[in-house]
Amino acid sequence: MNSYYLSQCRSRLYCVGVCILLLSLLAPSKSIEAFEQTKPIGQNEQSILPILTAYSPMPCVNPGGQVIISLGNTERYKPTAKTLDLIVESQGSQTRLIALFKNKQSISITVPELVANQPEFKIGLMSDKGWKKNALSITVCNPHRIQTRQNSAPQRTLQSDEQEMARKPIKESDKQPTKPAREQQTNADNEDLQRRIANRQADGSLIGSGLPSLPEELRLKKNNDTSSYVSNELVAVSADIDQAKQLAQIMSGYQARAIRRKTMKSLGMVLTTFRLAPGYNVTDMLEQLRTDNPDIWIDANHYYFPNRSSEKNQPKKHSVNPSRERLFANINYSINNQCSKNLKIGLLDGPVDITVESLATQSIKQKNMFSRGKKAASSNHATAIASLIVGSNNFPGLTGIASQAELSVGVVMQKDPDDDKKSFSTTESLILGLNWLVEQKVNVINLSLGGPRNALLEIALMRVLSLDIGVVAAAGNGGSDSKESYPAAQSNVIAVSAVDNELNLAEDATQGEYIELAAPGVDLWVPYTQSKAHYLSGSSLAAPLVAVALAQLGGSVKQAEVLFKASKDLGKPGKDPKYGWGLLQFPQCK
Repeated sequence: MNSYYLSQCRSRLYCVGVCILLLSLLAPSKSIEAFEQTKPIGQNEQSILPILTAYSPMPCVNPGGQVIISLGNTERYKPTAKTLDLIVESQGSQTRLIALFKNKQSISITVPELVANQPEFKIGLMSDKGWKKNALSITVCNPHRIQTRQNSAPQRTLQSDEQEMARKPIKESDKQPTKPAREQQTNADNEDLQRRIANRQADGSLIGSGLPSLPEELRLKKNNDTSSYVSNELVAVSADIDQAKQLAQIMSGYQARAIRRKTMKSLGMVLTTFRLAPGYNVTDMLEQLRTDNPDIWIDANHYYFPNRSSEKNQPKKHSVNPSRERLFANINYSINNQCSKNLKIGLLDGPVDITVESLATQSIKQKNMFSRGKKAASSNHATAIASLIVGSNNFPGLTGIASQAELSVGVVMQKDPDDDKKSFSTTESLILGLNWLVEQKVNVINLSLGGPRNALLEIALMRVLSLDIGVVAAAGNGGSDSKESYPAAQSNVIAVSAVDNELNLAEDATQGEYIELAAPGVDLWVPYTQSKAHYLSGSSLAAPLVAVALAQLGGSVKQAEVLFKASKDLGKPGKDPKYGWGLLQFPQCK
């Protein structure tokens, strides 16, 4: 080979060797290498590093305490090390800190004592040129400082979440800034959010003082029945909009995206619905979230179904039918009762068919509670219940027990997309419905539906009950061996079972210690369409009778004791798991 070409090759090999040596010397430390992986040509190194997005407990941390930090940008790295080297910066001084991985989406640290006298510190990944990605600002607890800042903090006006989350056409002036400017703005927004949250009195809870810590009994056991909830959604409540945004930051570290958010002023909460990324399942995600952040009010978006039995006969032309006269006699109700004039009854169910003759002239207000694109369920179930409550006196066979009352219907039941004959509601829709009914200033809310226990529905109902609005629910039609049905089984919700005209317990009645009253609910004559009626059974039909009786007493659950004492004892003496305290006896009209 020509000597010239040999010398050129040697020089090139020498240059390559020098380059390899220099690259090895400049390579990042092992803690950063833990996040390296093959990347496309031209990809910036920073894009494959984790982002520290949020921390808990909120709104502040104690020196020496344990803190969980949520990580973002987790799609593109796979940690191989058990620890991560971080830098803590406080008042200009920097200290190395070792963080332990809890999982791919979060790490844990012990807050160093050196920040004890500082209002906050920053933590993150750092290179010679400064922070890699954005540093996370963490507020240090100092009760005196927080109280002072809280007293001077201006009140923030809540914005409409629907407007905030709505998609708008992009104008020329609204185009996104360049990446460096966008990252700086995001960092500034995060720091501002941290400061606003720190203005509240700390109580050790992520949610803050607006909601209590999640009780241990509501950190429910793992539910592997995937048919009982929406397969890729979680729902959460926060005390206000700032904390809802903070929660969204935390959830992003678990690959969950906020798809709907609603401020519920009447209940004093913000409801957020999250969608999980493909490959994540609800039960495992809940277990991890509750381990990392035990005070978050979050749960599955459970399904709830109407508590009705099957129809006994085919639809018939409606006529004056003696079954309601027998019904009124059994519960000691007077047809001339005039106490319903000022009553406001709330109902969460399907849509009511207001073209039915006995309902056409009645005071009925309705509003859909589920998201757009969903179809409302059949009107049969809700129409039957509405007929029992506000059916007109002009149709004796279909007269309601509060014909002069105002009925507000939150339409929460939607059609099953796989079966038009089936319907269901969700936790999300029920909570939104409760908030709306409180806005309508109803005296009592009737829930003729049932499903699993849910932490969010439970706290929403607690808020309703605290406002002296009674809640009555159908006990269920699952038979004597079935599980208890919620929300009927919740404390202070009045659970109602069904009996027939002979005061025998319905054959399919759910039984349990939570049953408090019984009412007629077997073979009741109810409207079917505009000109037809049929027999229908179920605790769904018994519950509204109790709801109206409670409303007539004032509506508060405190008045339920009057109904319990006045009831007609059935079965074993005293309260029992079949009839509760006994058969409803309507209070005297004053």
